[in-house]
Amino acid sequence: IEDRIRTFYQGSSELEQVLGEWSEYVRAETLSDDLVQGSAVEGAYRESHKLAGYEISLGVCLSVP
Repeated sequence: IEDRIRTFYQGSSELEQVLGEWSEYVRAETLSDDLVQGSAVEGAYRESHKLAGYEISLGVCLSVP
């Protein structure tokens, strides 16, 4: 497993706070070089989900070395 990704997220302020606090853990578990608060870049894979009653949008794309 050598591919690395950039992960983007948008959601409520509560979810954004949690992801901000747990960013190191999330990056390590997902092999993300970056965990970015905001809209995913053009061409990224995107999904929206409800988590504990909160909407969250996630996007991933390959990291460029």
